[in-house]
Amino acid sequence: MKEDRQRAELAGYRVLVGRTRLGASSIASQLRSYGAEVLEAPEVTVEELPDWMELDQVLRKTDRYQAMIFACAASVDVVIPRLRELGSECSMPIVAIGEQADGALHRLGVEAEVVTKGACRQELRACLSHLTDTDSLLFSSADGRPQLKQDLHTLGMRVRAVAAYRYLYHFVERIPCDLDLVIIPGSSAASVLLKSEWGPVLRGVPMVAMGESSARGARLYGAEMVVQAEQDTVDSIVTCAVEQLTRCKGMEEFAWKR
Repeated sequence: MKEDRQRAELAGYRVLVGRTRLGASSIASQLRSYGAEVLEAPEVTVEELPDWMELDQVLRKTDRYQAMIFACAASVDVVIPRLRELGSECSMPIVAIGEQADGALHRLGVEAEVVTKGACRQELRACLSHLTDTDSLLFSSADGRPQLKQDLHTLGMRVRAVAAYRYLYHFVERIPCDLDLVIIPGSSAASVLLKSEWGPVLRGVPMVAMGESSARGARLYGAEMVVQAEQDTVDSIVTCAVEQLTRCKGMEEFAWKR
């Protein structure tokens, strides 16, 4: 009965979850479990870099660093084969940010010393405090992971971000209408969504943001109504979204409009 009530809690609501990375979205999955109609945008594809010059230079000098951090599975799929092709050795500790990165490492026969549950500050602090005052490589897309890099710097880590590939973002021609809520899981999602052709429509839709930088980015790009989740976690942003929608059920206006 409890599961049935949960599945019906957001029935009739339409939510857009911003995406800037590959893989399944835990946020979208949880919101669907509450009965919401969830759209995910934009579509994300991976493209090779125009050249390997910077990446190769870094991979030939990995002995200068104390850790290698993979922000996603796509970075693993590029860097590990390239490292082997160059004949370089990787004896330093490897960190996988999330299960997908760890899974990609396993497929290539590489064991991560540390696997985080995600990239929220609390998780990074719990898992990576032993890397304080070290020099690390962070592999991600050409867009980088600015918030992740900043959070690692906050832990006292000296991080060099290195592009391993680039993302391409695709929006369907039809802009979704009748949205009840937009989820902003990161500052890059705020930028990609609100600077797109969909931006003028989305700016007037209530938004829930994960973390201070996401909320700040949404406001910077013109969002009119933004609520920040209490914690920088998937569970927290889902809880915040459910609360914001259900507390206004039957009302003409959302709580944050009052």
